[in-house]
Amino acid sequence: THTIQQMRHELGERGPFDRLGKLLIILGKYTDAEELYEYYSESVPQQDQKTHAHIYNQLGFLAMKNHDSSVAKRWFKMAIGI
Repeated sequence: THTIQQMRHELGERGPFDRLGKLLIILGKYTDAEELYEYYSESVPQQDQKTHAHIYNQLGFLAMKNHDSSVAKRWFKMAIGI
């Protein structure tokens, strides 16, 4: 029960795509998480700026995990620009 509560806390309450993305990150499946967040970004309406900023932040985090600081910087700038 404690483990389930901890996982719920770590995965958050944003929605199924974000929960799956965070789970993939926890499992170390960074490429899969990146593909999921890119797909997620395309499916979210442009008016939903808060969600897009979160997605760009997650993509920046994943780029850092993949040791690509220039790509990470680009994603983080996009997140800040919203």
